[in-house]
Amino acid sequence: GDAPETAAHASGAALLVRVAANELAVAAMSAGEIERLTVALDRARAAVSKETLRRPFEEALLAEHDRDEKWMCPIGYGLFRDPVRAGDGHVYERSNIVKWQEKSGAIEPRAPWNMARGEPSKRAWKSPMTGLKCHDFALAPAEEIRKQIDEKLDEMMHAERAKKTNRVEGEGDGELPRAAAKGKAADAKGKARAAPRGAADGAADGTGPARGAKRAAEGAPAPAARARRARR
Repeated sequence: GDAPETAAHASGAALLVRVAANELAVAAMSAGEIERLTVALDRARAAVSKETLRRPFEEALLAEHDRDEKWMCPIGYGLFRDPVRAGDGHVYERSNIVKWQEKSGAIEPRAPWNMARGEPSKRAWKSPMTGLKCHDFALAPAEEIRKQIDEKLDEMMHAERAKKTNRVEGEGDGELPRAAAKGKAADAKGKARAAPRGAADGAADGTGPARGAKRAAEGAPAPAARARRARR
């Protein structure tokens, strides 16, 4: 069941390489190849997104633990991703120690008595930490160290997400009072502008207080006339 899936992934990777070399290669692909290419692209995007998110926290964690050598590869001086314990007893990043073993590995010359006994030649590599030869090429995963690093990175990323969420919520809560205050200010400004305009309109059409007062004054009898009418 795993073989077809692995073959499909390999084919998708090969298609990615082909398109990277020549984007016009897509035009010559079959529908099945385009489907596998799409799957490979989705995997690549997810991997890049994860790496982009993780790397700044790794750098911060490495700076925080710059004196803690158990979290740092002594060859590449980077934070462990896939730590392994080598035959010399030290922990390295897998890809780094594999390259080191290949580079420093050599076949030791057999002694005459070993040749006479028919013993096979031995291959050894030189430890970057001790400088001694080591015949054991086996690598054992250092799961405890990897687990510690992953847990610390998850903790840092969770704290950063919580900080961003609180910041966004705080900004959202502040928008409501600001919007309400802004609305009240606009209403007050509108009323202030409307008041003089309403008074002027009232004066022009006879409904305003100035015109009403004038009409009252014109229609009211003089004091002397009121007195004569009272005597009659």
